[in-house]
Amino acid sequence: MLQRHAARLQLPSRWQPAPRQSRHPRRRRVRRRSLRGASLGAAAYARRFAAGKAQRRAVKGEHDNIITYGLEGEVDLARAPALLRWYRKPDIDEARWLSLSDAERLAHVGHSRGLGFVKIARAPAWLADTLKADPGGAELTTKPTDSLEEALARVATIDKHLGTERGRSKVYWQGNVAFQGRRGRFVRENRAGLTGYLKLAADYAAFGKLALGFARYERDPRAQPGKFLEHHSLPPLDSAWMKRLDAEVEAASLGMVNGDNHHRITGTYFRTWAYGDGRYGFETRDAHKDTDVLAREMQRQTHALQRGFGAYERFAKLTVLDRDTHLPMLGDKARRLLAKVSGGLHVGAFAHHYAIPMRPLEREYPALLGLGARAQRALSERIVAARADYIKALEQIADGAHSRSSADNNLRVRVALARFVAHSGLYQAIDKHVATLARQR
Repeated sequence: MLQRHAARLQLPSRWQPAPRQSRHPRRRRVRRRSLRGASLGAAAYARRFAAGKAQRRAVKGEHDNIITYGLEGEVDLARAPALLRWYRKPDIDEARWLSLSDAERLAHVGHSRGLGFVKIARAPAWLADTLKADPGGAELTTKPTDSLEEALARVATIDKHLGTERGRSKVYWQGNVAFQGRRGRFVRENRAGLTGYLKLAADYAAFGKLALGFARYERDPRAQPGKFLEHHSLPPLDSAWMKRLDAEVEAASLGMVNGDNHHRITGTYFRTWAYGDGRYGFETRDAHKDTDVLAREMQRQTHALQRGFGAYERFAKLTVLDRDTHLPMLGDKARRLLAKVSGGLHVGAFAHHYAIPMRPLEREYPALLGLGARAQRALSERIVAARADYIKALEQIADGAHSRSSADNNLRVRVALARFVAHSGLYQAIDKHVATLARQR
C-alpha cells in the first residue's frame, strides 16, 4: 500500500506564478501516487466486503444493467512462487505437487510461464481454472463479480498469499469494469463524455507517472522516470491509438463489436470485444503494482457508469499527441537526437512520445479544468515556461550526445520530459479536478 502520509507535489498559492528564480524549486515533494481521485483505497474496499457491505451498482437509467468486475494480473513466478500453491502442472497429481518445495515447483515451470497450469482444490473458487501466459510471466485472472468491494477483496487475498515487496503488490494488475451494451443506448447518450473520459484518463495516467517519477528521481538519481515511454504495450495515447479507441466507441454506440482486439496504451482502454455476452467495458492499464491506483480507477469508471459521462464531455476537445504534427515542432536538432536514442531495438519508433509538451496544453487544459481567469493564466504561463525549458534541455543533450551512450542520452531525455510535467503543474491540476468529478452526485 501507499505511504499515505508522504508529501504531495506543491502548487503555488492560488496558482500565482512564482518568481523566476524559484518557479522550479530544486526539490519537489510528492506522494508516490495521489489518491484524490478515489473515495477509498483498495484496503478500505476489502474491509467493506469483509464487513458485509458489498454493493451491486447499475448503469445510469438501467437499474437491471448491473456493473461487473474482473481482474487480470501478470506474475513473475520466480518472485511469487506461492502462486504455485494454487496452481499445478497438469501431469502431476495434487498430492505430489503440494509435497514439493517452492524451488521444485518452479523447476517444473521451465519456459512455460505457467501456461495451462490448473487450479488445485484448495485455491479460491473465484480464480480462473487455469493460468495463462504473458510475455512478462504467468497471467492470473479472476471470475467476474458484481461487487467492486468483492473484486478488491480478492486483490487483498492474492496479495496476502503471494506477499508484497516494499509495501507494493507482486502482481502487475489490470482491472476490468463491464456492463451490458444493450444495442448501444448508454454509449450513444454518453459518446462525447466517454471520449473525453478516455482522453483525460490517458493524460492523468501518463502525467502522473512522469511527475511522480521525476520526484523519485530527484530523491534517488538511480530511479528512471518514464520507462513506459519506451514500452511497446504501454505507450502514451496518440492519434493512432485514439483512432482505434474511436472505432471501439463507434461500434459500441451501434450495439456492435469491433474486432480490433488491440488495447496497448497507458491509461484506460474501452473495449467491445473482451467481455462476451454483449458486454462492453474498461480496462485499467496504469495501476501496475499499486493496488490503490487500481481501486481509484475502477471506482472512477463505476462512478461514471452510474451517473453518466456528461462531466467529461468538455475533455473530448483535447488534442491528442500526433507524430506528424507535434514531433516537427521540437526542431531539427531535437528530432535528430530522438531518432537516435528512442525505441531501443526499434530505433526512433517512439520519438514522437517525447513531443508531448508540443501539444496545445496551455490553450486547452486551463479552460477545460474550469479554473478562474487568474488561475488559468498562471497555469498557462507555467506550461509555456516548462516547455521552453524542455526544448532547451533537449538541445543541450543533443550538443553533448556524441560523448555519451545512447542509453545515457535516452535517460536524460526521459528525465527532461518528466521535469516538464512536474514543473508545468499539469498533473497537480488534473488530479485535483479528477477528485472533484469523482465526488459529484
